[in-house]
Amino acid sequence: MNDLVERYVHQVARYLPESERKEIQNELRSLIRDQLDDRYKASYTEDDVVELLTELGDPRRMAASYGGEQYLIGPELYPIMVHVLQRGWLWLPALVVIIRVLLAFLLAEPGTLIGLFLETVFTVVQAVFVFSGIVVIIFAILQHSGEKLEEIDGPFNPRHLPRVEDSAGIDRGEVALGIAFNIFTALVLTYFLRVGGLTLRFNLTEPIDVLPVPALWLAVGIASTVGLILVNGIVLRRGRWSAGLALADLALDMVGVVAGYYFFILPLVALLFEKVPGLMSLPFADNAPVILAVFLGFFTAVEGLGRLIKMILGRHGNDRAYASAQPEG
Repeated sequence: MNDLVERYVHQVARYLPESERKEIQNELRSLIRDQLDDRYKASYTEDDVVELLTELGDPRRMAASYGGEQYLIGPELYPIMVHVLQRGWLWLPALVVIIRVLLAFLLAEPGTLIGLFLETVFTVVQAVFVFSGIVVIIFAILQHSGEKLEEIDGPFNPRHLPRVEDSAGIDRGEVALGIAFNIFTALVLTYFLRVGGLTLRFNLTEPIDVLPVPALWLAVGIASTVGLILVNGIVLRRGRWSAGLALADLALDMVGVVAGYYFFILPLVALLFEKVPGLMSLPFADNAPVILAVFLGFFTAVEGLGRLIKMILGRHGNDRAYASAQPEG
């Protein structure tokens, strides 16, 4: 079976419910094989395959043709949305609890343990509702933005289909989770900027228990987060990374690390040392904020550069494979 056919079938399957993929893939392969045999018998060229796949149309439209109903979130996106929500519901409450308890300790908030527990539960519920709403809105937009694929993406060209093992390909669930997390982060940072510092109490009129942080670096953090939302949105829309987008993602991540050092790491570590002076006697205590930021920046850079290197090596491998598949002369 021609490589282009496999790439086409693979792309169609990405937009189908998981439970139906195998059956539809087999059906689609059989359909394409039969049409090729009817037209060209046993001898057909790559150009013939390209012509047939072009007639079949964009894989997303082909996938949509296997479903008849209209949905707020269609069956091709619903499993991914559930996956994103489940992951968010797992890490978000834990993150909120840790930050809430840490700030309560560092800011020496008055009150009882029961009061702290109830406030923490309320904050977790708020965060989960906001996160869930963001995720549903993102996937609803994705679902209905596919109605004008030809105007947005141009004519479909089978030769541009990504390979089955594509180094620039994406896990749509991972990218969507990143977008949802960044939108949530941008909203939280905007609230911090509005009240003048870090807090987990939502009160715009009379903010209390606020740890002051530099407004400039909060603004930089918001800008880098919005940039990441845009980059990941483009990636999700295209269904693949490019070198330019990967570089932009890495640069914005590094800007976010620098901003986070000034508005999050530095103030929290300083407050921690103020509340627990004995920690200052630990080795390298004076450089603790810098060490934390360097470690965070290092792992961020490794992840971003790893993606770039994988893309470059994969692209060279694909180019060699494509060149070797071309007829001589």
